[in-house]
Amino acid sequence: MAESTGNLGEEPVKGQETVGENFERIVGPAATVPATATLHDAVTALLTTPASRKVYVVDKMSRLVGVITMESLMKHLSHRLGAHEAGVFSFMRYVRDMQTDSVEPFMRDPVKVTRQTKIIDVARLVVEFHLNDFPVVDDNGRIEGEVNSLRLLQSALALFESHPGEGGGGE
Repeated sequence: MAESTGNLGEEPVKGQETVGENFERIVGPAATVPATATLHDAVTALLTTPASRKVYVVDKMSRLVGVITMESLMKHLSHRLGAHEAGVFSFMRYVRDMQTDSVEPFMRDPVKVTRQTKIIDVARLVVEFHLNDFPVVDDNGRIEGEVNSLRLLQSALALFESHPGEGGGGE
């Protein structure tokens, strides 16, 4: 079995703690692009931020205005590759169009958190919205990073070591 990394010897995150109290442990860099970006720019940003599975779109003031999910990009890729159309020409059209397609039609409203959001509320958002990661924004709506569910899970690993009936020690 592979050895776990990260929080060895550290206390696990607790439900009533906030994102801000655990910022260094659970928040990583966010893949961002300006609202004027192309899909090519969005994919490039995503590929240069390997832990992220979303691209966050920001306005001229660096405020979060939308999110493009990996699922949305993959659906577009499937369409562009011509799910029913085989061949090199379909792929070439996809590569050509990625240079000019705006991110705007692919954006969704983001489900965001702040440094004041409690860890237990982040866990509820994961379950409620079926999302794995959330942008952390400041009071002005500027993105500060991304709560990554893998980092959160890693920081809570010790909670899984509890015995049945002990409740896991979330407080």
